[in-house]
Amino acid sequence: MTEQKPLPCSRALDADCYRAHPAWARQAFAYRLIHLLVPAEITRRLPKFLRLALIAPGVDIPPGVDIPDGTVVAPGAVVPPGEALGPWITPSMFPPIVPDPALQDTGTVPPLYVAPWEPGPPGGGPPPPPPAEPGSGTYYSLASGDDGTWRPGLWFDPDDNFLYFGFTPSWKSNIFMTFCGVLAPQGSTITTARVTFHSGQSAGNDIVDVFIYGNRVDTPTNPTTLAEAEALVLTPQALAWDPGDWIEKNYYDTPDLKHIIQAIVGRPGWVPGNNIMIIIKATDTSEAYRAPGSWDGAAFHAVPALYVEWIA
Repeated sequence: MTEQKPLPCSRALDADCYRAHPAWARQAFAYRLIHLLVPAEITRRLPKFLRLALIAPGVDIPPGVDIPDGTVVAPGAVVPPGEALGPWITPSMFPPIVPDPALQDTGTVPPLYVAPWEPGPPGGGPPPPPPAEPGSGTYYSLASGDDGTWRPGLWFDPDDNFLYFGFTPSWKSNIFMTFCGVLAPQGSTITTARVTFHSGQSAGNDIVDVFIYGNRVDTPTNPTTLAEAEALVLTPQALAWDPGDWIEKNYYDTPDLKHIIQAIVGRPGWVPGNNIMIIIKATDTSEAYRAPGSWDGAAFHAVPALYVEWIA
């Protein structure tokens, strides 16, 4: 190129330069930023200054127009008399790009990397899900009214010392038990669940046929009347149970209730810390009853307990 006029802002990229040549200053700043961020093996091949525009093919450049070094002039542009263009930048002027083996997905830890770095799946993709978190807890009724007995069509009692389920003399008896603050996360997989009772009386020989349900709500409201007890919404999941012989002051477990608990914690509105109500209802084939201790009549160790295990 022929001798050029002094470049704008050749002294410094200062406030005066931005006021006098705002477009130039922005381009110059961008170019300097490129030199800071891009390896020298590349930037040393670039022009020293980033110019304002591309001069397209076939443009007739008028005389007197300064074409500084670094301006991109396409083939076919008409250069003013006295102007000469420098050599074209071609791909052969750049070193070939050789992938760094340390950055490839080889399935092994690259040099200079230490745990917990792990290579991702071949070809990229989302990271693996976090490992499943197991959890468990034992939950109780915590106040009077959290459990009770009712006889269909007859009476409701939330304050008795015992919970009667099965066939008491002449009448079927049902019970409810609310277990407080169950911490299983919403949508977790329930792996096991059971209720443990403390027997208040010895009983045996006769059949006690009952069905165990859950209250199909996000968190239950304890019934306070016979009508409310008989209106409790039951889970479709139910478990038939004959508890067998009981001896006074011994502990007895229900069968696994995981499907019943799953139906409750899998509800969209379930929140960890909500309560869960378990309901036991007598069948027409029941011949006897069982009487575990209730919250009102038992020491804390004898209150029915719900044990749950889950994987979140």
